[in-house]
Amino acid sequence: MDIWHRRWEVLAALPAGLAIVAGVLAAALSRPSQAPETAFSWDPNGQAPDFELAAADGRVVSLAEFRGKKHVLLYFNTGLGAPPCWQQIVDLEQDGRLEALGVQLISIMVDPPEDLAPRVRHYGLNTAVVSDRARKVCESYRVNCAGMEGKPGHSFQLIGKDGEFKWFRDYGSLMYVEVDQLYQELAQRLREG
Repeated sequence: MDIWHRRWEVLAALPAGLAIVAGVLAAALSRPSQAPETAFSWDPNGQAPDFELAAADGRVVSLAEFRGKKHVLLYFNTGLGAPPCWQQIVDLEQDGRLEALGVQLISIMVDPPEDLAPRVRHYGLNTAVVSDRARKVCESYRVNCAGMEGKPGHSFQLIGKDGEFKWFRDYGSLMYVEVDQLYQELAQRLREG
């Protein structure tokens, strides 16, 4: 085969190869990014949407009940099947520094409240562990609701006493955040106003 014939074969195959590459790129770009900086965008000066969710202890918990009284740290997490998430709640509760900052912890999971209740009793938690079964709060707060096997990953949002967003951090697949690290970030944000 002469060199011109080979060049022609290569040139003839080029459009098909480019079409395949373009298809792969289009498919990759059409998938939503899981990166926290693109998965969540919010107005740091905006008002947090109110919610009412069923708690594992049978009561209904709302954001409004804390307005003007306490800052609220929303902890969106995987819940059942993720022991580090439960340990995070235990450690935050036992540490006591959140309370000293005037911060109320609310743990938000997508599991049914009746399934969460035995775990809450097992750990002896006082923290409000609530169920966002329909994922409405998860969606309205723009949390990645399906980051960990169809459940939220490990995200925190601090809502001020005035009901406004103060801080957000999505730790993605990191299943436990050192209490000191979390406390430092919250304390700094509250000092900044």
